[in-house]
Amino acid sequence: MKASLTEHLKELRRRLISVLSVFAIAAILSYPISPSLLSRAKADLLGDLDLVVLGPQEALMIYVKVSVLLGFAFTMPVLTYHVWAFISPGLLKKEKEFIAYLVLPSALLFASGLLFGYYALLPVALKFLIASAQPLATPMLSLDHTFTFIVSILLALGVIFQLPLVTAALARLGLLDSRALSRYRRHSIVVILLVSAMVTDPSVVTQLLLAVPMIILYEVGIFTSKLAGGNG
Repeated sequence: MKASLTEHLKELRRRLISVLSVFAIAAILSYPISPSLLSRAKADLLGDLDLVVLGPQEALMIYVKVSVLLGFAFTMPVLTYHVWAFISPGLLKKEKEFIAYLVLPSALLFASGLLFGYYALLPVALKFLIASAQPLATPMLSLDHTFTFIVSILLALGVIFQLPLVTAALARLGLLDSRALSRYRRHSIVVILLVSAMVTDPSVVTQLLLAVPMIILYEVGIFTSKLAGGNG
């Protein structure tokens, strides 16, 4: 028993070293493209608006943050493989099939959330937020704060877009009933509207840009939970 545990720990350490090595290499190789990537994002989301830096190291730190994010993104396939290779020997055949079916849809949904945020939500939200300040002050956006805000919104949307997959998984495990989701639809819509109002700005357009996809995802979640057998 002790030898088996030692072997597992050695394997885990070996896989962690492999993943961290790939991550370090990917992050280093991503650094040279960080400035051009940030310039493209600025042009797409902020247009001709100038950004300011509040310290001599701010631009450099942003490049490092972007490199780390890109390194993590490029490492995800390797991380997924090693996690799967580590846990799969201890899973039943049905459990392996269930998890395998979740990987590709999860990646596609996460990417869909990022694309929606980048091309639909953020351009409108940023334009409104900047315009709302102009009667009182001249917008002087910090490079660090602006791109931290952008990345936070994109990551949040990537997670939110996992909702149909989460409901399907919970239904498959018997922890969720699709009929309960249908029964509490109105309550859920109210909660979604409240959340949209809290995490965006007073603009109805921006709130709807976030709320409508969430409502659609909720409806898709009801459908996927039915397919997964969550009718109790």
